[in-house]
Amino acid sequence: MEILKNTFFLYRRCFLQLIAIYLVGWLVRYGIVQLAVAVAVKHGMIWGNFLLPLSPLTMLLTYLGMFWVLRPYIFPDATDTGVQTFLNTALQTVLPAFAILVLWKLHLHDERDYQFGTRLGLKDLRNAAVLPTNTEAMRTLRAEQDHLIHPNATTLLLIVLGLLVIRRLLTVLATRLPTWTIPARLYVEATWVYIVSVASAAAIFASPEWISERKVVAWYRHQKQIVFDHLGPIADAINWISDHTADASLALLAPLSWFVIAGLAYSQENTSTWADASRAVLGQTRYEQVVRVARKPMDTVTSRWQSLPSSLRARSEEFRSGILGTFDHVRDALRLALQTGALPFAFYTTLFAILVLLYPTDTFFNPQITDGILWRGFAYLFGPHEWMWWTAREGTIRLFLGALIEPIRICLVAGMFWYCVERTRQLSVNRAINLIRPDPLNDTSTPLS
Repeated sequence: MEILKNTFFLYRRCFLQLIAIYLVGWLVRYGIVQLAVAVAVKHGMIWGNFLLPLSPLTMLLTYLGMFWVLRPYIFPDATDTGVQTFLNTALQTVLPAFAILVLWKLHLHDERDYQFGTRLGLKDLRNAAVLPTNTEAMRTLRAEQDHLIHPNATTLLLIVLGLLVIRRLLTVLATRLPTWTIPARLYVEATWVYIVSVASAAAIFASPEWISERKVVAWYRHQKQIVFDHLGPIADAINWISDHTADASLALLAPLSWFVIAGLAYSQENTSTWADASRAVLGQTRYEQVVRVARKPMDTVTSRWQSLPSSLRARSEEFRSGILGTFDHVRDALRLALQTGALPFAFYTTLFAILVLLYPTDTFFNPQITDGILWRGFAYLFGPHEWMWWTAREGTIRLFLGALIEPIRICLVAGMFWYCVERTRQLSVNRAINLIRPDPLNDTSTPLS
């Protein structure tokens, strides 16, 4: 119940600020998408894609800002609460946070509006320039506009290479750049992640149908079918388990992913250790057994690593931090969740699932799952209307529902993180007390008469 109390406390203190941040973020994203559509209609979608990364970046900054507002109540001793600290935190966490947004396809909300708006704008231009009955002229104009939708491969490759070079230069010169360049560096990080991971992937690897037709994919599916044909009932059991656990795994991953985002926002206050996490998962007895078994191999690996030249070890650590160091905060958040134990996380997952059932739109993107219980309740309350009536009011209703549910969900995630941090602190205090407390069974001192 401590998680629920934390959630209620945070929401009662900050709900107006959280709603304001959410609404401002939504309005900024809407303006960015409309501006990107205007640029894409006139100059091509590849140039609109340079503006579109600002939309998921705004989404990320919105959620980080909501977590940041709650930070003084969770960590009252924190002193670095200024705007510069917030921007530095966002710069350090933009890559793993973007990876989470892409994992749950949250960027596709605005991408869908961008694609639809661009094609609708081009269609309006065609209808204004050529009569719909003139099929030949319409076909010619559509062919001329095709390059606006499908960019040239050479242009796309040059843009990707240019972004990688600029990002590398900014990374090397990061310590020498003034603080006012942080927004520009945030934009470069967001743009290269967005274009390389989304736009370039779509252009290079084409559609899912194209991937499914590749020889290696077809060969894998054929071999899998041959193996399953020989397994009989075992294959049926495997298929049944995979079909019935896929949704359960998503239900577990969604609250864990948002817990990781909170961990990115509060990364400086995470003091969990792998030892405590292992004790929570394995138990004290099993943990000691694992430590005894793993001590000798770990000592061997450590001694061999220490025997390597210091220059090689330094270069290896530099390479590791450059490639995987960005995701260290993700590892720390997962360790904190493990250290808390299974029961609190199960309770948190249940509360998170209830909010998803109420309003799933901002948790993940699935065009087939857009309506939660609240939306159906509003539909029942307003009664049946024509399609155009709902189309004209859908955006406003969804904005209202998002402003209602999102602050509660952010408070729930932050409340769970608060509970985990307090649990970690309590474990540290208990360990310190056990170290300084005398053992009465081994106390051989003479009692006072």
